[in-house]
Amino acid sequence: MAASPDTLWYKDAIIYQLHVRTFCDSNGDGIGDFPGLTQKLDYLQELGVNAIWLLPFFPSPLRDDGYDISDYTAVHPSYGRLEDFKAFLAAAHDRGMRIIIELVLNHTSDQHSWFQESRSSRQNPKRDWYVWSETDSRYPGVRIIFVDTEMSNWAWDPLSKSYYWHRFFNHQPDLNYDNPAVFEAMWNVMKFWLERVGWVPIGRRPLSGRTRGHILRELTRNACNHSRAAQASRPGISGQDASR
Repeated sequence: MAASPDTLWYKDAIIYQLHVRTFCDSNGDGIGDFPGLTQKLDYLQELGVNAIWLLPFFPSPLRDDGYDISDYTAVHPSYGRLEDFKAFLAAAHDRGMRIIIELVLNHTSDQHSWFQESRSSRQNPKRDWYVWSETDSRYPGVRIIFVDTEMSNWAWDPLSKSYYWHRFFNHQPDLNYDNPAVFEAMWNVMKFWLERVGWVPIGRRPLSGRTRGHILRELTRNACNHSRAAQASRPGISGQDASR
């Protein structure tokens, strides 16, 4: 089936990628924020930009520039509040600009409440939300990505007295997508943002457990169905507007 013009908008879009913290500071604290970014939308529009790709702006210890997320449904307090994001989004849409946000689904920060629960007890309901092992010798053939900093894809957790799996840095434990509860939780995260922006790339990140392609297909199918349902429930909104 041929793709509709609305689904191919990105082919000739002028997409400006930015990190909120480095773009425009509205309150003089030296850190960019959403109110500052909102103030610069006219400038970006004058450049010909019609889509903005935001690097991760969620709460994070910032040990990996925000790719270590500690809360998927909030805004890092240095960048403002969720209300500031909503105001930015509305102002961008008023100018006909699309907003793309970047989610990291492979792993969380080790400060995320899910991981803190998982490591707290082997009987905790979220124990199997991550990949644990009694030994660091499993999966010996999986390459280490950051060989300059990581000696293994396993890291020892002294509280849990076991090893957890991480493909990236050791402070970014991988989620266990063999657990249906994890898939459901991350789909709920995607819905949270899809209902606001409509376009959420999930990146070229390896995912633990089930094959990455299988998980991406399932999440993408869910996202497409969700977007179509949202569009159908708003008869006064065109497909192009609903996909923003």
